[in-house]
Amino acid sequence: MKNISLLVLVLFFSACDRDSIEDRAVAASSNIKIIGKGYDANGNFLRNVYQYDNHRNKYNPNGSIDLFSELGISERLYAGYFADKKGITLREYVRNNENIFHYKDFNTSKLFKISMPYINTSQWTYWHHNEVIYFFYKEDDTYNATDGTVEYKMKLLNLKTNEESTIGFGKFDDGFYGVKTALVGNKVYLHWNRYSYDANTEEFFMAFDLDNLKIMDRRSDFKKDTYNLVGDDKGNCYLFGREFNYKYDYNSQSMEELSIQGETTYLYNSYTGFTNSQVIIDDKYYASTIGPQPGTGAIYPIIYDLKTGEVQWIDIFNEITQFEEDEHPWRPIVQSYSLDYRNKVYLLGASNNLAVPHKSHGVFTVDFEGNVLSKQKIPIAPFQIIN
Repeated sequence: MKNISLLVLVLFFSACDRDSIEDRAVAASSNIKIIGKGYDANGNFLRNVYQYDNHRNKYNPNGSIDLFSELGISERLYAGYFADKKGITLREYVRNNENIFHYKDFNTSKLFKISMPYINTSQWTYWHHNEVIYFFYKEDDTYNATDGTVEYKMKLLNLKTNEESTIGFGKFDDGFYGVKTALVGNKVYLHWNRYSYDANTEEFFMAFDLDNLKIMDRRSDFKKDTYNLVGDDKGNCYLFGREFNYKYDYNSQSMEELSIQGETTYLYNSYTGFTNSQVIIDDKYYASTIGPQPGTGAIYPIIYDLKTGEVQWIDIFNEITQFEEDEHPWRPIVQSYSLDYRNKVYLLGASNNLAVPHKSHGVFTVDFEGNVLSKQKIPIAPFQIIN
């Protein structure tokens, strides 16, 4: 009788665990947005950018939205996009004339359009926050031949009022390789670095508050290196370099040098595009690295334990897949990912390894051990997953 009772309990808890796993998978992949592209009959990607809302994991082959058509964007003038949970900004560029920004609010579906005069710049990046577009750039026309400096500025384009303003960040040596940026909530962290480690030059790190439009800290009291900037869930910033590593604490405005075990190549050489986020939570670094192509996938999500140096790779290339509409089974090649830390899963956007016309795409929910919990077919190539 005791053995029977024990067996019942084992079966009961196994069923609960299975239900919990399925619930996590459903919760994580429901009501997400995918930003991606379609392709022509020859398998070439179209320039148009599409939005697909994955409502309750129900596949809708005609559910993708052509954002070019919705926002009135010229394919010829399109010059990139930035997207997050709040919305998407797409940019048109008319050389020697103007930059045109189109913004779609994901919560209200409101559409905005604002233009900015031409700026002579060889380095720039942009993002949005609270219906303001921030265009950060190096203004090449300010180059000073005497001291070799150039000015960095940021344009603020208010989508509600159509007003434009400018913030100056100061003059920097034009020999700098460029600026790394990390958007962490309402903060932007910036690092100016050089090609070489010249002992006679300084490198700069800056913390900027987007809500108060104020430079909160500017410092150069750290060792020279080429750093990858990564935010944590508390709003701080880590600087991962080839030789040195630091943690910047925003509240105390202090910088601490770190000693990290293991192969730190994953930290400073991670894939840092905005479409695939990187974040630190509870001393673990959630990010990705680029693998050989075609290999076993283009992008590998990783979990790096900063205390032990252990690295967990997530690879689903051997997860042979065939959705109901697919003519052939296929191996998924990961193109994008998003972290759902609350449900302890990664969402992986993947396409198959077959040629046209057998293309198929999906979102795979994978736990931190690399187990595939669910698969959901989508109609576009997934370049970014927003959850």
